[in-house]
Amino acid sequence: MTTTYITGQVATGMGKGSYFTSLSWFADQVKTNLGFTPYPGTLNLHLSPEEAAKIINYSDARLEINPPESTFCGAACYPVLIEDMIWGALVRPIATGHPLETVELIAPASVRESLGVSDGDKVRFCWDNGPKPWTLQKEEKLANYRVMEVYQRQAASPRLGECFNFYILQSADWVQVIPITADKKVLMVRQYRHGTGEITLELPGGIVEPGLEPMEAAQRELAEEVGHIGQRLTSLGKVRPNPAILTNWCHLFLAEELVCREKEQDDGEDIFVLPVPLENIPRLIKAGIINHSLTINCFYHLWAR
Repeated sequence: MTTTYITGQVATGMGKGSYFTSLSWFADQVKTNLGFTPYPGTLNLHLSPEEAAKIINYSDARLEINPPESTFCGAACYPVLIEDMIWGALVRPIATGHPLETVELIAPASVRESLGVSDGDKVRFCWDNGPKPWTLQKEEKLANYRVMEVYQRQAASPRLGECFNFYILQSADWVQVIPITADKKVLMVRQYRHGTGEITLELPGGIVEPGLEPMEAAQRELAEEVGHIGQRLTSLGKVRPNPAILTNWCHLFLAEELVCREKEQDDGEDIFVLPVPLENIPRLIKAGIINHSLTINCFYHLWAR
């Protein structure tokens, strides 16, 4: 089957896309019907009349996002694959008089940033016939532990229509922090891990306790585990630790301009601080000395920014 592409030119919008995609009813319906939580913002494209006419041929793929009340405008969404690598949706307001040549693209992350495009650049997309969301039929809580809750979910396969059981671990979000000293050393921690029964070398990190923002939790972990706080804390992003079974995020931070504090480790911890030159980190990762996946991920985000 021949793939039909639509090409448009990137343009700056009016800023309404960020507000609209942040509305809970819009985001919830997109997640249920398209399988992703939209980034709070859109990529605006101007299409030629010839390119815009191609949209009409795909009316069967149209999904309607319906507002909870008439004061809001609904939207028509079409699942698309942007530049053959980013899944998302073409969004058009369901409003009389909206020009067919003006469309907006949404995705799980900023499309503009992901593609590295600017106003005037061309972006192409095609209709996405990829995986569809499973339909949740039933959810049952099986156990509640200190660090996570265990759920059984029954969901229907979009391909077969049959129901299958899945086991989900629901946890609060986590944080990982890279504390860098003025002489470019990373304050890492050595501690015994009960999961593997081994001593590891990793970054300070932990759970975002109720009532705390991720950045506040990061500062607390720094004080507890390495006896410092960062006067300058920078977000490096966030990642899903394991989307197959875990529901949470891990927030990543860089801590600079460190100030000493008394170390306040928990009774259930026995932590030793090891300053490691930043330039040595890649070798330690490659050799397997550093093998904590979230720690490695945090360093990747530092180097990729």
